[in-house]
Amino acid sequence: KVDNTRNYLNRLAAYSSYEKKPQDLEKGLQYMETFLKNTNPENIITRDYVYYGHLMYKLATTNDDSIMLNKAFEQLKKAYSMDESDKNLLTEIAMNNYYNRRYKDAIELFKLKAAKGWAGKNDAMTVGKCYYQLKDLTNADKAFSEIIANDPDNIEAHLFLARTYSLMENDPVEGRAAPKFEAMLKQIGS
Repeated sequence: KVDNTRNYLNRLAAYSSYEKKPQDLEKGLQYMETFLKNTNPENIITRDYVYYGHLMYKLATTNDDSIMLNKAFEQLKKAYSMDESDKNLLTEIAMNNYYNRRYKDAIELFKLKAAKGWAGKNDAMTVGKCYYQLKDLTNADKAFSEIIANDPDNIEAHLFLARTYSLMENDPVEGRAAPKFEAMLKQIGS
């Protein structure tokens, strides 16, 4: 139950609705919206936007609701703008954009991470895959080639580089992809 005379209890109820097992996303969203509607903007903390975004994100992906998904990313970005030192939140937003096939947004967020010196071990591969999915083959080639230059044993990078070259070929007889696949097979070995 929520004591409506104390608005901060709506905040706590929203957080709790998200954290409990099983989650009660609909109620949590209602509590958070009530809290935000009835509070002074200066009383809103970063975590409020994080939970608001998480609640909407879960509901949007469960219900395949692209409008709510847009709103979820807006709230998560708002939370990040309040605390730009939150590396985990930035990573979460970038990966969720990738998982939802919002490749351009994902690329921008991963570039932001890299500019801050926060690039993760698999970020470059994810960026390369984004370019690959966007059919931006020049940038995909560049991304996968850089990964291979730094880690010649990375079989996944070899595979995606070969696939990229396959898409680049106008004529299958041209044979630009074959050496890339052969390099991958060489790395795999027996």
